[in-house]
Amino acid sequence: MTLAPTFSFEYQSGADAVVLATRRGRSTLVAAKVVAALAYATAYFLLCAVIIVGFSLVFYGADGFGLSMQSMALSSPYPLTAGQAALVLVGLMYAACLGFACLTLALSSRTSSTLSVFLTDVVLVLLTGLVPSGGIGILERVLALFPLNFANFSVPFSALESYPLGPMVLDLIGMVVATYALVSLVSTPLAALSFRRHQVA
Repeated sequence: MTLAPTFSFEYQSGADAVVLATRRGRSTLVAAKVVAALAYATAYFLLCAVIIVGFSLVFYGADGFGLSMQSMALSSPYPLTAGQAALVLVGLMYAACLGFACLTLALSSRTSSTLSVFLTDVVLVLLTGLVPSGGIGILERVLALFPLNFANFSVPFSALESYPLGPMVLDLIGMVVATYALVSLVSTPLAALSFRRHQVA
């Protein structure tokens, strides 16, 4: 969400007219903005992850790291310990963080309204966790891919959701990784191209 003004604020302030008119404004500078935004998102995620995991370790200790995942989610088919599952969940949240960072950059490069980018992020990240699936299979599978729905520690390991993709069938963990990797791969070049091709008024 903090990346919302990356490009849109330049449109609002008129700085795009200066930036895009420079010799490297449509090439190196755009790439530098994208790399800096992703580095910022990574650093921010690491800080948050260290705080959350650190507090968990301080209050609950590390004794349960080697416990079987089935002690918390009996139906889990994964041969993981609780500690390994926690690390997998941190990895999934990082994939979602990068996916949303890239999507935010793409939206920011397409509009001069920072507020609309911010609101879109709020809806996709927060409000999707409040939408009831009503037992509708396809809706349940789609909603499971949003961060608030798979952030619960046991959900990715016991939801038993399957996503058939041609000859392959992915579980929830695989589909989360594939979804946010695809979002990142599509959104990042879209953000750069949109800003490069922006016509200054």
